[in-house]
Amino acid sequence: MPNHRSNQATKTVLGTSRPSRISAQAGERLATPPPPPAHLSPAAAEHWQGLAAVCCERGTLTAGDLPALGLLCETLADVGMARATIAAEGLTTPTGADGVKPHPAVRILEAARRDAARMLGDFGLTPRARAAVDPAPEAGSDDPAARFFP
Repeated sequence: MPNHRSNQATKTVLGTSRPSRISAQAGERLATPPPPPAHLSPAAAEHWQGLAAVCCERGTLTAGDLPALGLLCETLADVGMARATIAAEGLTTPTGADGVKPHPAVRILEAARRDAARMLGDFGLTPRARAAVDPAPEAGSDDPAARFFP
């Protein structure tokens, strides 16, 4: 059976939480999504709107996470641009005398997808990674076990 990481609330409930292993957060959790940075492309800014809202709703976005979120959004925009290029120009490109090679956008797409998948996991935005991310505590409750044992 695979060894999956547990979030801090689960560890507290199970009695396996160790204070020496609690990682410091990168600032206060943001309650509302900040506007996208001006340097983002329009496509990346669109991704920012959706991802920042989801992360804030889950209580997992801090000010220290914003540069990484921007990088994730630019990477997702790169995926879209590479897909559009491949759709317009095809999967291959001619090399000369009856030769073809993969279009350069194919490698860009592969790398951007791989990087985006890793970064989505870092933000807890994949099914497997979601369980390891500590969500914001419920209002009025400092004890994660309180919601399980009233």
